[in-house]
Amino acid sequence: MNYSQDELSLKSLINDADSSPCESSLLHSYPASMPAFLASRLIKKYTTNDDCVFDPFCGTGVVLIEGLRLNRNCIGTDLQESVIRIITASINIPESNILWSVWGDIRKSAYSSISMFGERYEKSSLNSYEFLRPWFHWKTFEMIMAIHAQIIKIHCKKTQEIFLLLLAGSLISMSKRRERGIVHWGWVADNVIPKQDELVFVDSFKVFNDRLTKIISFVNSLDSCNLIEKSKNTLSMLQHNWLKCDDNLLNEIIKPVDLLLTSPPYPYSIDYSLALRLTNYLLGYDFNNFRKKEIGARYKRKRKNRSYDYLYELGISLKMASRFVKINGYVVLILPDPIDYPNVLDFDVEAWLGHLQAKLAGEWRLVDFAHRNCQHRRVINSNQKVKNEIVAVYQRKFNLS
Repeated sequence: MNYSQDELSLKSLINDADSSPCESSLLHSYPASMPAFLASRLIKKYTTNDDCVFDPFCGTGVVLIEGLRLNRNCIGTDLQESVIRIITASINIPESNILWSVWGDIRKSAYSSISMFGERYEKSSLNSYEFLRPWFHWKTFEMIMAIHAQIIKIHCKKTQEIFLLLLAGSLISMSKRRERGIVHWGWVADNVIPKQDELVFVDSFKVFNDRLTKIISFVNSLDSCNLIEKSKNTLSMLQHNWLKCDDNLLNEIIKPVDLLLTSPPYPYSIDYSLALRLTNYLLGYDFNNFRKKEIGARYKRKRKNRSYDYLYELGISLKMASRFVKINGYVVLILPDPIDYPNVLDFDVEAWLGHLQAKLAGEWRLVDFAHRNCQHRRVINSNQKVKNEIVAVYQRKFNLS
C-alpha cells in the first residue's frame, strides 16, 4: 500500500533517508546544512501550494530551494552575508554546456599562467590574500590563485559568481594537513593555522573539476529544475542577526508565514560562522568585521557559562522569529538531542521540548516529535559527529498577548 506524505508518521519521514542532492550543498559545503530530502518532506507534510515557508537560520538555503521547487513562497534570513550570495547563485546555475565551456577556458589559461609566472605569480598575489595563504601548501595556493585570476575575468557576472563560489566552497578540501588525514571545517573554525611543513599538496584543478562535475550531473538529472522564474516573486532573503533585531526592516520583508522550518544553531555555534573563514577571505570580506568573534571556538566550548549563553541566545532568536507564524501555522525545529550535549543541555527530552515551547512567541502546543539518527556535518568538540537529532512540531493556537 502506498502512503502520502500526510499519512506517513513523522518518524518515518525523517529517518527514511535518501541521497537527494541540493544545488546549494553542492555549490558550497556549508557546515550543518539540512538534508534536502528532510526539508522537502516536512514542507510537503505541513504546507500546501502557495503557502509561505520561513527559515530564520537559512544557511545555504536548502529549505528555501526545496520550498521553491514545491511552489511555496519562501523567506530566509541568516547572519552571514556570504550565505545570501550562495543562495542567490544556487538558483541561477546555467546550463551544463555553458559551465563546461567556461571551465575549459579557465583551466587552460590558469595552467598557462602558472607555467609562465611560477613563483612570481605566487608573490604578486600575497598582499591581496595574506589571510588566506597560510592555510594551503604553496603549490596548492598557487593553483587557487591562478584559477581565481581567470574567474574574475569572466564577463557574465552571474556565471562569474557561480565559479567564484564553487572555488570558495572547495577551499577546505584543498587545505589538508598530514596529521589530520581528512580535513573538516572544525579545525578551520578553531583558527589552528598550520605550519607550512604540515600541509599536503592538493591538486586544486582536480578538486574544482570534481565539484563542478557533481553540479553538472545534478543539473542534468530529472530532479533538477530552473528556479530563476519561481524565485523572482516568491523568494525574499535578508542578512539579519536575531539578537540585534530591527523590527521595521523585518516587518517589511517578513509577512505572516504558514511554516517556520529551521535547524537553529547547536551548542558551540561559534563554529558555524567561523567555518566560513576561508570563504570570507576569498570573497573579499573585511577580516576585521568578524575578528571580534574570534575569541576561539575551543574557548567557547569549554567556558563555564556556555549553557546559559546558548539557551539565552537560542530563546531570544526563536521568540523573535516565531511571532511571524500565522494562527494554526507550524514551527518545525530540527534540534540537538540532549544526549549529545550532557554538559550544555541539562534536560531530558520532554523538558527540552517544553523549554523550547515556552520560548516561542504566543500560545503553542506540541503536535509531534520524533528522534532522528544521523551522521550530520554538525560536530561536537570540532571533530565528533552528531549522531542524534530531534524533530519537534509545534502549532500556534492563539494570538500574541
